Amino acid sequence: MSRAQTELVNSLPHAETRYDAVSRFSASSCLEGTKVDLMRLIHGWVRINDSQKPRIFWLCGLAGTRKSTIAQNIAQELDTSHTLGVFSRNSADCSSALLVFSTIARQLVLALPELGARIADAIDANRDVGKLVMNVK
Repeated sequence: MSRAQTELVNSLPHAETRYDAVSRFSASSCLEGTKVDLMRLIHGWVRINDSQKPRIFWLCGLAGTRKSTIAQNIAQELDTSHTLGVFSRNSADCSSALLVFSTIARQLVLALPELGARIADAIDANRDVGKLVMNVK
């Protein structure tokens, strides 16, 4: 990817969604032995190599049921495999629907640099793509 293409990708508006981003510094961890069944279920879903499996695992539940903590733990455990993306609603940027696609595009380039030139070409074809409403993107 050329320097100009890198600058294009970096120009996309994006949320700081990484599990280890400064904005998430206070995220806690699950206590050992807790949420074992749910963690096993999520790890099993990640390992399934089936094109028919759902591409998104939606972790939902009542307030205070430790969803953010579970997502934090899974992200830490799967950091090196490039198989997981996490969006969080804990900050304004991370809960913005307007940043979903541009954040995913940017993170894909970081995880899979071979996609960089194609994503940069798409941005170059429409320089305002990061500012468009979702049904136009």
